[in-house]
Amino acid sequence: MELKELDSLLQKAQAVKKLLDEKPEVLTFLQLLKDTDSNGLVEPMRLDPVVPAGVAAKALGVSRKTLYQYVKQGVLKPYWTLGSNRMKFKVSDINALPQRGEPT
Repeated sequence: MELKELDSLLQKAQAVKKLLDEKPEVLTFLQLLKDTDSNGLVEPMRLDPVVPAGVAAKALGVSRKTLYQYVKQGVLKPYWTLGSNRMKFKVSDINALPQRGEPT
């Protein structure tokens, strides 16, 4: 990379830093962009907290294996938070499902 390219990148980084310093809500918005609905609308995760798979499975009275089957079958939608590759589930989605228990 040439010095001119590095200088250009530095100027862009400084402009982004200035923007984030002046308007920290932009960073919050960018963090939420990862979680969008089918219409491309941002879903604020803080309004509907997410929990890890173990908590979701316990709340539903099922094993993690069964929980992952629910995901595969489209019964439950997984979410991912910034910086994590582990599935999480919205509390409202969990509460909307009846407690099913393990299949017999």
